[in-house]
Amino acid sequence: MKTYKIQTGIIHQFVDEEAVVISNADAMITSLNETAADIFRWLLEGPADEAALLDRMLAAYDIDAETAKADLAEILVDFEAHKLVAVQ
Repeated sequence: MKTYKIQTGIIHQFVDEEAVVISNADAMITSLNETAADIFRWLLEGPADEAALLDRMLAAYDIDAETAKADLAEILVDFEAHKLVAVQ
């Protein structure tokens, strides 16, 4: 199972329940909605695999497991595409 961690050199600012993130790798500015911002915040606490992130989503939101898993997968793909996370 993949483990995700925030890339070094990422600049971020939380604004209310959202976040703005800048990747030094490509100087892209990315705006994160509440769910993506929460996942980013959890990854700031330390590396986590998909199962741990899914468990946190299910505890934090009134959402079924299938929807949470699909949302998480989409967010992690976006994080990878914007070079916000390193995958191990």
